Amino acid sequence: MSVLHMYLLGQSKLCIGEMPCKLSLHKAEALLYLCFFSKRPLSVLTLCDTFWPTPHFEEKQA
Repeated sequence: MSVLHMYLLGQSKLCIGEMPCKLSLHKAEALLYLCFFSKRPLSVLTLCDTFWPTPHFEEKQA
């Protein structure tokens, strides 16, 4: 089984085993770090609001 290594000092870097792993989106990398370091489970709604905010319907009508 491979091990995921996360290097966060300096420029962040992910490796699976000894092979570097490059995520295609910065949001994907931020999502991985947020989920990993969270002290409690995060709901899908919380994650969506954090990474893909949308204007509230009530605000658009004003």
